[in-house]
Amino acid sequence: MPRSLALLALALLSALLSSPAQAGATPDYLSFGGGGYNFDKFENSRQSVDYRIEYRWGVSLLPKISRRFNSVEPFLQVHPSLGFEGNTKGAIFPHGGFDLDVPFLRHGIFTWGEAVGAFGQGNDTRSLGSVLEFRSQLELGWRFNNNLRVTGFISHISNAGLGTEDPGAEIAGVYVHVPLSILGKK
Repeated sequence: MPRSLALLALALLSALLSSPAQAGATPDYLSFGGGGYNFDKFENSRQSVDYRIEYRWGVSLLPKISRRFNSVEPFLQVHPSLGFEGNTKGAIFPHGGFDLDVPFLRHGIFTWGEAVGAFGQGNDTRSLGSVLEFRSQLELGWRFNNNLRVTGFISHISNAGLGTEDPGAEIAGVYVHVPLSILGKK
């Protein structure tokens, strides 16, 4: 819990020191990602390739909670998301959650995401200890003028102590976030 509070404080501080988002509404995104699952484990039998697809809504939830958040909107946005993550060992993780976007400078984007989902072990050599798992994720990247984003990410999947064991999994990789407007949909 203290780590989450520290990350939230850092995100809020970054929002206050950052430049406002580019004019216009944030689009809905179809996000594709991949990377190394258990990249920090030294046994090759534990490592695999991670792949993911997510839908991230462009609507920010902060102004929906209270009109007082309208002044924060250019600096900090919270978006709902749904996704599917898997790895080449057959593990799957359908999930839903929220992403906190903090734009900085003209094209920079920092995103902190939290999600919850059902984890299926597949042929992975080690269980994560529970079907119910949580994912925490940090992204840092670049927003192009057409709103396309490319971000690097690092994430951690864990059952937060709900299971008898909680080895967790660390994943690092890259996303391409494609606005639906580029795909021909608004």
